[in-house]
Amino acid sequence: MTNAPGDPLVWKKVFKMLLFCSRQNACCLAWYLATALAWTTRLVTPMNAQETPTLDLAYGQFQTGRLEDAQKTVTKFIEENADNASAFVLRAQIHESRKDFSGARSDYDRWIELTPQEAQAWNRRGGLRFKAGDVKGSIEDFDRAISLDENLERPHWQRGLSYYYDGRFAEGAKQFELYQTYDATDVENVVWKFLCQARYAGIEKSRQDMLPLEQPDQRIPMMQIDALYRGRGSVEDVLVALEQGNPTEREQRHRSFYAHLYLGLYFEVLEDEEQARQHLLEADRLEIGHYMWYVAHLHAARIRGRRDASGG
Repeated sequence: MTNAPGDPLVWKKVFKMLLFCSRQNACCLAWYLATALAWTTRLVTPMNAQETPTLDLAYGQFQTGRLEDAQKTVTKFIEENADNASAFVLRAQIHESRKDFSGARSDYDRWIELTPQEAQAWNRRGGLRFKAGDVKGSIEDFDRAISLDENLERPHWQRGLSYYYDGRFAEGAKQFELYQTYDATDVENVVWKFLCQARYAGIEKSRQDMLPLEQPDQRIPMMQIDALYRGRGSVEDVLVALEQGNPTEREQRHRSFYAHLYLGLYFEVLEDEEQARQHLLEADRLEIGHYMWYVAHLHAARIRGRRDASGG
């Protein structure tokens, strides 16, 4: 065994060396001074200067946008903790943030293998599958999640969106009606229920059946969008509202995204394909860090696909 750098016995030995050398010659003294300096350096420098690869560290890196560092840290942790579900969840989120859907899918699969009765494992994988364009697969996972935890059903607007894009409009309308019992102040929910119903019942009937708001949606320009869909407002009202209140650049981008998304969907239900295309492609361009951007992205991809198929 050897003495640690911080051991008082070490310092006692160093002191004796220095005292001895001071009586001998300068060269010897210089050598032992260098030795002492090396020991003091070790005293103030952690023996593990590298950051320890823990989940807390990886999570902190992820939260501060250091995605590559976070991925390396959690991967190193997983190498020694292959059955730690939390590690796979975190790495899946990192992959998802980097739009590495294949990597995220693999980690969500592993989470489900480790905890097959965990509803959120199925739910999170369902959301990922939607983002990756696998709409039917997302419904399968959402359904499984709800079967494991019935409390997920009422607020599950994501399943309503998947129903819409899978062409299951009546089920989509029912899901958005159910969400209304969870939150009756969300214009987006009102609009999506209208969009689903309009596909099988027509615009006029769907307007008559539009869900009421218990109080105004404070997000701009949601109330202008609500009025437009109810037949009481105009496209211009929606666009003018974007400038209200001197918004920040980030807020302006979010407002513009939602305006173009719901204007595009509005024109689509009116069968104005050109206007719908312009607004939905603009919404796709205005990427924001929210699930709804993937809705716009999926819709825009389908528009481009139809255009390519027709040779346009």
